[in-house]
Amino acid sequence: MPAAVARLRSAYQRFGRHACSELAAAIAYRVLFSLIPFIALLAALLDALLPSSARADVVDWLIGAFPGTTVKSGVEHELASSGAITSLAGIIAFGTLIWTATGMTKSLRVALRVVWETGEQVAFIRAKLRDIAALGILAALLLAVFALSIVTQIAVQAGVDISEALGFGGEAAFLARAAELGLTGAATFVALLLVYRLGAPVEITLKATWRSALITALAIDATVAIYAFYLVRIAGYDTIYGPLGAVLAFLALLYVAASLVLFGVELVASRED
Repeated sequence: MPAAVARLRSAYQRFGRHACSELAAAIAYRVLFSLIPFIALLAALLDALLPSSARADVVDWLIGAFPGTTVKSGVEHELASSGAITSLAGIIAFGTLIWTATGMTKSLRVALRVVWETGEQVAFIRAKLRDIAALGILAALLLAVFALSIVTQIAVQAGVDISEALGFGGEAAFLARAAELGLTGAATFVALLLVYRLGAPVEITLKATWRSALITALAIDATVAIYAFYLVRIAGYDTIYGPLGAVLAFLALLYVAASLVLFGVELVASRED
């Protein structure tokens, strides 16, 4: 216990010394403005590989996680503007989407370099290729989660049907909710593990990262649940800010999540000290 308290104190001190609150704000800002290009980029790739109905299912699933209709309308506008990837205009628009979407991965990469206190300067082209690779990993993770969500829904629905046939309706609803939370938590944990392990500009072992990734994943999921309750029951962003309320509420959530992610990195870094 004393060792854990010492690590938390060390991580807190590092968090303040590295101005992680400001770094988290920068990450939240870049993520907010990179989301629409990223989803549009993913949709354009899926449109070239999958039937339109399958692509629509994936995009609707992604958009459903965001409040309001701003993201949906923005993605539709980007898709309409990009055109076919096979045309010259489509290729240029596709490259623009990639460039814009890498803003969020770049901001995270810069923050990790600050946290790990490395002065290494990566060449511009190499850094941009890393950002694009990070986008590819993120896209692959989202598609994997989507596929797992479908499998989970099928399995849960089968269990619900059996439970209702046996007269256990309440238990079936609990099972469905638990499966949904479990899938979300597992996806968050894997994403953080990739960020902490592969995103670190120094050599780091999996053993040194999984505990911090697990703690941060639980903290983020709990924060999202509490914040959702706060928005529904207490907050009045729409009353104060009007149509911008949903965007500002989402930006605030991104800031809290980014702060937790960086604190988790500080935990890993303090372990290596």
